[in-house]
Amino acid sequence: MERKVAPQLLAGERILWQGAPIQGLMLRPLDLALIPFSLFWAGMALFWNIKTWDAAIGSVSRLGGLVMLIVGVYAVIGRFLLDGYMRRHLSYVVTDRRAIIARTGPWPTRLSLDLARLPHLELKEMPDGTGTILFGAPRPVRGNHAAGLGVWQPTLDPTPQFIGIPDADAVFALIQSRTGD
Repeated sequence: MERKVAPQLLAGERILWQGAPIQGLMLRPLDLALIPFSLFWAGMALFWNIKTWDAAIGSVSRLGGLVMLIVGVYAVIGRFLLDGYMRRHLSYVVTDRRAIIARTGPWPTRLSLDLARLPHLELKEMPDGTGTILFGAPRPVRGNHAAGLGVWQPTLDPTPQFIGIPDADAVFALIQSRTGD
């Protein structure tokens, strides 16, 4: 990972920590509500499709039912698969000046955050020591600035974050020690 980041370091900048998100299935407390809702949605969409395809109902209703079913399958299974795939392509670096979030793969991105100018820093830690560090205030689920797909899939959340990193408390303390506070 250091080879990927080294060309992007500023003159005199040093890497203090680097890591990646945990792999595999990652459940969040919000999933206690999202999983039952997605199962209900997918079940209703399946029921709708069975009824519309058995009856002589127009193609618009069938198409709508298929769209609902696709959304349901994504909510039940697809979001976990896509999230896992995207986490495999994420890497994180903390230097003495910046936090860097890099994603490789089909949608490569690189985000650099100046540690001295972070507007908000938040740690969401799990009992096993893994956690997520948010660089910026989380977006509300409701309202004009909705979190969008980030509610369903953390890797698509618009708030920059180190998602599911081991020893998150130590990384959080390291970042705090370098901020302008």
